[in-house]
Amino acid sequence: MIDFQRHFDRLQRTLCVKSAVTGKNCVDKIDEQLWQDEVMPVINKISFETADELQEETWRPYPKDSTLKFEDAEGQVIHVKSIEEFRRLTEKLDPYESILKDSNGEFIGVRRNLKYSEAPPMRLLSMTLNLCYFLGFLDASANHEMDEDRGIGALKRIEEAYNKGKEAHSKSKSTD
Repeated sequence: MIDFQRHFDRLQRTLCVKSAVTGKNCVDKIDEQLWQDEVMPVINKISFETADELQEETWRPYPKDSTLKFEDAEGQVIHVKSIEEFRRLTEKLDPYESILKDSNGEFIGVRRNLKYSEAPPMRLLSMTLNLCYFLGFLDASANHEMDEDRGIGALKRIEEAYNKGKEAHSKSKSTD
């Protein structure tokens, strides 16, 4: 399960770190250099850890691709015809790879799965979930005007942005 409170606490502590040069922190106003040097690396680390927590929670692989080929150490693409050939050339199957077989049980390829922390969409999701937790905390404090009634409607805007992203993809557009 994602430990939002632990990640929130770490981000809060990082926002309070003072710049050695300016003596400012990023609690009330962002100091750009401090933001880049201190806050963004922590957000990245949190997204990495959260992605692994999310994968533990969902027990789902992240399918990268299916292949009958792989790249060798020199970057040359090698096509394979059997699982034996694949194993011989790679010496092993990665724990995140699955063998693909047809209905007759014949080898047809390998599906490569990534850890969530290695998959860009899952890292972005993990980062977003933590940032949404943070925004929800600010919204509950009632003085940051994040809510719908008095503020900018943060949750509604998050949902709208997600839906607009889906609509923008060519697969979701009609072919009229």
